[in-house]
Order: sequence, then C-alpha cells, then structure tokens
Amino acid sequence: MLAARQCQAAWAVQGLRGLQTSTPAPAPAETSTLQAEAQRLARPKGRPSMPWTPTQELLKRKTYTKRMGHMLEVLERERVAQIMKERKIPSFGPGAVLELKLSVPENKRRTTVFKGMCIAMSNRASRTTFTLRNFIGPGALERTFPLWVAGEGGRGGGARDWFSPHIQDIKVLEERPVRRAKLYYLRKRVPREYRVA
Repeated sequence: MLAARQCQAAWAVQGLRGLQTSTPAPAPAETSTLQAEAQRLARPKGRPSMPWTPTQELLKRKTYTKRMGHMLEVLERERVAQIMKERKIPSFGPGAVLELKLSVPENKRRTTVFKGMCIAMSNRASRTTFTLRNFIGPGALERTFPLWVAGEGGRGGGARDWFSPHIQDIKVLEERPVRRAKLYYLRKRVPREYRVA
C-alpha cells in the first residue's frame, strides 16, 4: 500500500510536469489537490515522517526476516530497560559469588538458599541465563537459571511476570578476579577454587 502511494505521488508529479509543458494548465482546484497529495506523500530529506523506513530505502536489512529480527531485538531491549527500572537486579558476571533465594514449587513453594560461583553468563536480552557452580556434599553441582521468563501472565502482574518466578532475591557476596568470560575450566580444577561456604 505504501509503495502504491509513492508510485501515485511520483505519477502525480510527472503528470504535473507534463501538463505544464505540453497541455494547457488544468483547473486550479485539481492542480492544488495533486500537488498537496504529492507533497504529503513525498518525504523530506532531513527527517522521516513515518515511524519506519520503507523497504526500498533501507541500506541494510532489506529482507523481511532481517527487519523483523531487528525490530524484535529493539523491543526486547526496551522491555529489559523498563523492567530494570522497576526492579533492581545487581550487575554481576563470571567470577561473582552469588546467593539466590529460590522458591521450590515441588516443595510447597518453600524458600531455599543456593550459593555458587557464576561460571558463565549468556546475555540474550530477555532470554539471559547464568550458571552457578558449587561443591555440595559428595560432588560438584551446577545449575543454570533464567534471569527473565519469556512470556506474560502468571500471578502478581507487572514486572514480576518477567522476572524469573523461582528467584526471589539475588545477592552478590563477592567478586573474584577472572580473565575469562566462561569459566568452564573450573570443572577440571580442585573444588577449593570454586567452593562457596
């Protein structure tokens, strides 16, 4: 529909040029209507008049799948920024020692505490996950948690729907210096390097 209007505007402008040179000028009412339509559909060079750019004028992302992917990324970034304003989540990364308060749905929603060292973080906007590792009892334990939950609904309403429903609180106990983004090498190391008491 947008392309059709642009074509109509171009034809209207060309028609006006042809009318001015070859035939006598049409009635003033018709000319002003055509010119007004052409000006309305023609976009100024400085700023866009529409909230999106037509596909033909894009320098990149000309296919619809790429455009939709880009739009979804922008929407996710806006959603995460809005949630971060409403609910304060501490910033942390690999090497941070975290304490999570979790509600266990299988145990009548009772609260439990899980401590561990963050060995990996996958930053994917609203699909961000992080992995904690600790040595508990007879062996090592690794758990991956979603920071956000994809999808609306549930109990509560507001930003609580987007924050992972099993995580009630996140505390950063300490930041250990690391030189890697993924600390998977700790799986082969002795437990004292990643154990959290």
